[in-house]
Amino acid sequence: MNNPPPSPNLLQTPLERYKKALNCITAPNSLTNKNQVLEILSARDALGKLLETENSGVGGCVMPQKQT
Repeated sequence: MNNPPPSPNLLQTPLERYKKALNCITAPNSLTNKNQVLEILSARDALGKLLETENSGVGGCVMPQKQT
């Protein structure tokens, strides 16, 4: 009996998108255009929203809050 493959990590795709977007500014002697900057910001925001969802307990574990 074959088991179905595990589902990919929910953070994997947005994280890869963000890393790919950042590559354009980490390359030596590269010029960044407006569309590349918008892609970086969009990828960052999508990853941030997903992390907020994960941390809220909806999609994963809840991060402990620091007591002040």
